[in-house]
Amino acid sequence: RMLLKTEAVHHINGIKGDNRVENLQVMLKGEHDRIPKPPPKPIRCPHCNGLIKISGRVRHVEAL
Repeated sequence: RMLLKTEAVHHINGIKGDNRVENLQVMLKGEHDRIPKPPPKPIRCPHCNGLIKISGRVRHVEAL
């Protein structure tokens, strides 16, 4: 069925690419927003191969 505007789909095991029916749960958006999110994983710089820590607050980064 189509989701209502107030609903979201939660991936129970935390893997967003795992869309098996048994891993999906429909819930209210407000309820889904209260679920603790895992900390963001650091990314590797393609130039120096160093790790870049992600704070979770940055939404968009543009290339210079």
